[in-house]
Amino acid sequence: MNIQLKSGESIPSHFADGDVLIIVRRGTVEFTVEEETVELTNETLLHMEPKEKHSLIAKHDADIIVVKMK
Repeated sequence: MNIQLKSGESIPSHFADGDVLIIVRRGTVEFTVEEETVELTNETLLHMEPKEKHSLIAKHDADIIVVKMK
């Protein structure tokens, strides 16, 4: 899945049923996963396990690839 966010846009807290891999192609995104916040760029990846609650906000215009694994 491809998600594009403008600076300041956010996605509220939610979770996925399977593992998720986040790849930031462009921009900077701040992810909060289970109360821990990390900043992602095109130089980092994020792996989340099933049912981990997460939310995100674009710090700069961002293009994100979300890979869901079951």
